[in-house]
Amino acid sequence: MAEFRSVAVFGASGNSGDAIVPALLAAGLKVYVVKRTGSNSTFPPGAHVLSADYTSLSSLTYILQNIDAVVSLVGPQGFPHQTRMIDAAVAAGVKYFIPSEFGHDYTIPEVFPLVPVFSVKNTALEHLKIKQKEGLDWTVIITGLWFDWGLPLNMFDIDLKAHKAVIWDGGNATFRSINMQDIARAVTTLLVNPSARAGATNKHIHISSLETTQNEVLAAVEEVTGTKFEVENLDSDVFYREAEKKIAGGDQTAVVSLLTGIAVSKREYCAFGKKADAGNKLLLSNAPKESVKETVERVLSGGGPQAKWQRH
Repeated sequence: MAEFRSVAVFGASGNSGDAIVPALLAAGLKVYVVKRTGSNSTFPPGAHVLSADYTSLSSLTYILQNIDAVVSLVGPQGFPHQTRMIDAAVAAGVKYFIPSEFGHDYTIPEVFPLVPVFSVKNTALEHLKIKQKEGLDWTVIITGLWFDWGLPLNMFDIDLKAHKAVIWDGGNATFRSINMQDIARAVTTLLVNPSARAGATNKHIHISSLETTQNEVLAAVEEVTGTKFEVENLDSDVFYREAEKKIAGGDQTAVVSLLTGIAVSKREYCAFGKKADAGNKLLLSNAPKESVKETVERVLSGGGPQAKWQRH
């Protein structure tokens, strides 16, 4: 496959961009960060910062001239614009597109209807499949929840500040999760390693930094903090029934808990197993390994993506 020299990154001002853009620059790629017109976001030295109207096909097409690849890191507000970015990429002759996925595997039939935003993301994916016939290759990266980013934000229902935990279905369900630097490593590998990219082209690739359970994470947190956490037990069957009613009625307050439950409940939708092992071999074969406890120690000492979080 062809070697890439240039990449345009959309949505780089978010948390994943903080890790991915420096990694791409360190790999020697010419990185063009495309921010929305009027945005005041700043980016690492070495990145070429461009402005575009995300609602304008002509503006996006102009920006993407002579670009080899596109990486989309847009958040929920940007998801609806991805089809237009894809059209612009095709019009500009871009060869490769990584859409803003980096989360749950909503191709699992039981997962897809749980969270409304999955249908919006899937629209971009289906559009990519169509545009593949016009010469635009793609890779979807599936990661599950972001571990070192989400732990201090209570994404795993373990509240580091309040010293409380909500344990789903006994806490022994297995799930895979990713650390932010491994997302950056995987994206970089796809762009600079033609052989790895050939194995991932026009496919969903699962990757993970660790395989664990809620109980293992809680034990590591209690050991590192030296604090016994107050535990509340949750039956996921009861939760899902109530959450689905709320979502159906337009109440979005249950969405974050649904994202957590997809990972940690007994349904084990993030037990990627052999899929993640294969993806890791392809994209993260040289990545340093870190145990659950080591990651918890790093996060609590301020070495995670949420570096501003401080232990109380």
